[in-house]
Amino acid sequence: MTDGRIHLIRHSESTGTERRLLYGSADLPLSENGVCLLQKLKAAGIYPKAAGCLLVTSGMLRADQTLREIYGSVPFAVDTGLREMALGEFECKTHADLQNEPAYQRWVNDPTGDVSPPGGESVNEFAARVNKAFDALLLRADRDVIAVCHGGVIASILSKRLPSDKGFYAWLPAPARGFSLTVRGGEAVSAAPITEGKEETP
Repeated sequence: MTDGRIHLIRHSESTGTERRLLYGSADLPLSENGVCLLQKLKAAGIYPKAAGCLLVTSGMLRADQTLREIYGSVPFAVDTGLREMALGEFECKTHADLQNEPAYQRWVNDPTGDVSPPGGESVNEFAARVNKAFDALLLRADRDVIAVCHGGVIASILSKRLPSDKGFYAWLPAPARGFSLTVRGGEAVSAAPITEGKEETP
């Protein structure tokens, strides 16, 4: 893709969101509240139209369910590089469960991004994976793209592609929301929140 739009949508609320679990590679479904939220936002008309777009998900259940709730039974591609960060032994546990674990404290307090949860990915490994997947989207797409994936994936891509004084968490969309990226010359140059019209530029 030389010029166009890539829409990155975070999956809706899952059963893990409601239980405040740490989860990434755990393949959790949407919750009832998550489905209701999608129906409400779809009725409000916030989502980009699918006509003429390449549709992609991470292949995880919550992402696939989100796409189907918004767009129905449409064909879509899967790119597993867009999956959420693998948290290894920390999957499906809470902060309270882990706060006294030395491995957890090393991970959450690591300023380098090189420390990984036991059996999981480091921040830097995760960022390299998802940005490689985003590069592949740019190369393969000859049309606009709608990718339904995960909050950490979106924040990692945008914090690299649109560097600013905003941190990673400033680019983390709420469940069922996301950003529309403008692509020029094969690079993302701005991002507009899907629920708003104001663009964020580097």
